[in-house]
Amino acid sequence: MVLKMRFSLKGFSVILYLVSFCLPVFVNENIPGFFAFVFGFIYMFAEPTCFVWLANLTYFIIIFRGTLNRRKKIWFASISVSLAALFPLLFWSYTFTDGLRGGSYGIGYWFWFAAFVFALIDAIKEKDSTALAP
Repeated sequence: MVLKMRFSLKGFSVILYLVSFCLPVFVNENIPGFFAFVFGFIYMFAEPTCFVWLANLTYFIIIFRGTLNRRKKIWFASISVSLAALFPLLFWSYTFTDGLRGGSYGIGYWFWFAAFVFALIDAIKEKDSTALAP
């Protein structure tokens, strides 16, 4: 029996997103993505620069709302990518415990960012009959 698997950009995006939870977000700090996810949500209310956490919210809307039309998915995915791209710019002045300045982002950040990019590509490639409707 041959098992056929259909390659899905959305599925690959979810895998990248989940893997990013286990990987370090910054190079010289051992902060796994899960902690950045949880504390990013908490700090979003205390620190104005943590609004980039909203990229996660728009990502969840894309993944879990199957009723969205193509235009809305592209819109939400674009917001996710834009917010995730702002993360390095907003935390450039962040000083790590070893004195290293911001700008050194670990593999976890890049997996997180790639998940949003693949979700955007999936939304663009999706065929939808309601895409032309206002």
